[in-house]
Amino acid sequence: IGVSVVPSDSQKQGVITNTEGQYDVVVKGGTTLKFSYIGMKTKYVTVKPGANYDVVLEEEADMIDEVVVVGYGTMKKSDLTGATNSLRNEAITSVLASNPIEALQGKSTGVAVFTNNQPGEAPTMRIRGSASINSSSDPLYVVDGFALTDGNMNNIHPADIESIEILKEASATAIYGSRGANGVVMITTKKGSQGKHNINVHANMGIKLRSRLIETISGQDFIDYIQPAKVAQGGVKPFPNGYDGPFYDWQKEVIKSSAMTQDYGLTLDGMSGETRYMFSAGYYDQEGLMESQGFEKFSLHSNLDHRFNKWFSIGANMQLTTSRQNIQTDPITNDIFRYGWPTDAPYTEDGSYNIIQHGEVFNPLADIAATTDRVKSTRFIGNFYAQVDFTKHFNYKLNIGYDTKNSNQYRFLSSQTAKGLQSGSKNSSGMHKWANFESRLMDNIFTYQNQWGDHRMSLTGVYSWQDYKYKYSQMSGIFSNDDLGAHDFSGADPTSLKTESDIYSNRLISWTARGTYAYKDRYLLTATIRFDGSSRFGKDSKWGTFPSVGIAWRASEEPFLRDNKIITDLK
Repeated sequence: IGVSVVPSDSQKQGVITNTEGQYDVVVKGGTTLKFSYIGMKTKYVTVKPGANYDVVLEEEADMIDEVVVVGYGTMKKSDLTGATNSLRNEAITSVLASNPIEALQGKSTGVAVFTNNQPGEAPTMRIRGSASINSSSDPLYVVDGFALTDGNMNNIHPADIESIEILKEASATAIYGSRGANGVVMITTKKGSQGKHNINVHANMGIKLRSRLIETISGQDFIDYIQPAKVAQGGVKPFPNGYDGPFYDWQKEVIKSSAMTQDYGLTLDGMSGETRYMFSAGYYDQEGLMESQGFEKFSLHSNLDHRFNKWFSIGANMQLTTSRQNIQTDPITNDIFRYGWPTDAPYTEDGSYNIIQHGEVFNPLADIAATTDRVKSTRFIGNFYAQVDFTKHFNYKLNIGYDTKNSNQYRFLSSQTAKGLQSGSKNSSGMHKWANFESRLMDNIFTYQNQWGDHRMSLTGVYSWQDYKYKYSQMSGIFSNDDLGAHDFSGADPTSLKTESDIYSNRLISWTARGTYAYKDRYLLTATIRFDGSSRFGKDSKWGTFPSVGIAWRASEEPFLRDNKIITDLK
């Protein structure tokens, strides 16, 4: 089922096989049919008039000739001289996650991914450890050739990704100069399928369970501990007559037993004439294990490619995502272990919050109910390209990209927090923050590739320009009541008003050259040099040079190992 059958005549539409493996295609005698399926060897059959053909595809046992994405182009996996990991869509979507980087946990050597329990929070990724104490150790993220300045991949739906390549060392990352010092993550999104039209719907649901709670002293053990402890501090016994009441687990009171995650998506893709298309829409909703936590996002993605003739083609890739994140900070859960005695009930007999005071006023359930902290954001990533094939071996590609994000954070603490209830104060506090960034990119890429005899080589030259602008404004204040929240700062105490704002920009201009050479698929060479001119560099050194050379020997291609059944590939 699902094998693509495409005639060599480009004017004819391809078909796919049904559940029985059957297909029906009308072509002229002498036409060559291409049979292909993911993970299977492609087979070509030249047909004769009136004949039936039963074709059996063989499993692709050796993926060493797989083509992988590298900076400003692609290469055969067997030709790589640098350390690179590649993951396909099946591995990425095997984990129900809002961020595709979460799916990389445990799937790539030398790559560590640390997730955050806060729904919608971006995971932290480290490639071969941290490279700096003071500066960022985050890798550079490149989506369909667009080097992103904001590496939060929550805006990319995992189901829309075709592959992720991780470039881990100097020979591979030097193509991106100064920005590739911490590694490079190349993300390629899906394109339209050739020769067929598809409609795919996916629906996933998952449940996150509360587990591995921290073991704390409880029951009579707590009474036996706290009584002499308070006396040793110069105080008196909290329970001079002993304690025979109920005990409470504050972790279970604050942290829910389970939280649901839902992920839905619709994809339309295919090929019509010389146009390949892919449209997708996705919805993701993740509940948190705390009542006020959550993350929700809607995403739209399109990918279009059109070939006008043998030498000119264009394409566009657009991603629009809007999201809402409800935040709850860690101090609330941390305070449980400092002030949450197991003898204290969360609620009084009349159902109101029990205000507890052991050094600090405490009731996290009241604080959670009285706190609103949410971030709404909208992000658009657009990438347009035009390619001219001057000859079979030489082409020019122009990439133009635009990335922008608007976010609005609203935080409000009503008077009904534990401290507010204890003091009887009607004061509340709030904050609004508006932020925007935008990045523009232009890449001019010249590529020459050729193969003759036992020799294979490629040359790539790039001129790149990119700028980045960021600005934000923030206002906070104290209010005399909860009626309007933090939406009307004219009603705030004038002496409490605080405002902040900032604007920042940088620019990068780069010249890059790369050459690769392979002899008999045994001896491999990759040489790269990049010149970066950046406004972020020091005043007296605005330009930096980043060269690298990588060599490799594929011993498995030597005559003494070529037919070895045990060692299939040794580099």
